[in-house]
Amino acid sequence: MTARTPAQVLHEARQADSRDKRARVLATVADMESRHEPVTFTAVARAAGVSNWLVYATGIRERIEQARERQKALPRHELEMGRQASAGAMQTDLALAREEIKALRGERDQLKAAGAATMIVDTGCHAVMASVVDLCSKATGAR
Repeated sequence: MTARTPAQVLHEARQADSRDKRARVLATVADMESRHEPVTFTAVARAAGVSNWLVYATGIRERIEQARERQKALPRHELEMGRQASAGAMQTDLALAREEIKALRGERDQLKAAGAATMIVDTGCHAVMASVVDLCSKATGAR
């Protein structure tokens, strides 16, 4: 057996380190998917403790993109991201909207009634004023 050179030892160590980091990235992606956490390149790099460059490397990038596509296809993912409301949330919103409409209709009816009463008073005041003017003009004309 021939002795390995320091360059060979270093090369093998780098290869082993690279395999370890790639394995950590792939395990992190699988873990994030299983916990329904959003899989992003930055989040994967942070969680795996690797550089951003590595998550964009050939072979890794494709796996992350596949995980992202799988997450987009999940209805639960849509719910968690707030893109789609649940049936319960929509029923609650509908009930609140109905209550608000009911209150607004009541307020509208009160304002209509108050407006009608004001018109009656205004019309009555105009009639009284017209009578006063008429009486005043007759009184000054009679002198």
